[in-house]
Amino acid sequence: WCPNCPKGNTEADKIEALPGTAVAKFHTGDSYSFTDGQSYYESYFQASIFTPSGMINMGESGAYLVNSYSSSWLEEMQIRSGSISPLEITFSPNLIIASRQLTVDLTAKFLYAEDGAYYMNVYILENGIVGTQNSVSGNYTHNLVVRTMLAGSAGTPGIIPASPVVNINYTNAYNFTIPSDWNLKKLVLIGLVFRKDSSSSNLLNAAKYSYDVTGLEPELSSSNIFKIYPNLANDNIEILL
Repeated sequence: WCPNCPKGNTEADKIEALPGTAVAKFHTGDSYSFTDGQSYYESYFQASIFTPSGMINMGESGAYLVNSYSSSWLEEMQIRSGSISPLEITFSPNLIIASRQLTVDLTAKFLYAEDGAYYMNVYILENGIVGTQNSVSGNYTHNLVVRTMLAGSAGTPGIIPASPVVNINYTNAYNFTIPSDWNLKKLVLIGLVFRKDSSSSNLLNAAKYSYDVTGLEPELSSSNIFKIYPNLANDNIEILL
């Protein structure tokens, strides 16, 4: 996340609007920075050349170059979207508002097998965070800011074997209590699987779910925040939070 993020934000919004994409934005030099996010990317790229296009750059075999030119990110993502991922990702989050307890089941199913060291992770993002911005006078609204990684910066190993079997579900459960100062109605979850080798880490696929009610992602439902029953109802309904 650079001091000129309004330009980067414009390009990231274009990417976010593409079907099937998941965008996470890391801050490395302000009050929204957090250690795991910074250490995660600095383990692959030197701090002096760190850019918010890091997720895009973890392409097939690490072939995408790190760059700070936001105008090229959309083209890179469109090229990446032409690849066929070896696996499908689904995940089922459940958020209990009263206790702020979040449970996420992340599942990977391979369409074709590739040997390797596989890792899973779930990112929690938040929209609508108002704060300062170096290149903007007054307050600035930050969206899709990474709040934490449920498996830390390294991810969860061992759930997917080194030689995965096609059409087998590999699932891991994550539990997390949302801090009181995070807005439950503006959270976005990203589940992902990546493969590590001796020189790089390659993002294989990602999926997202949004509790956001700001209108940024109206096509995604927030219905699992609460339950309504019976369905169908005649005169009365019960709402369970």
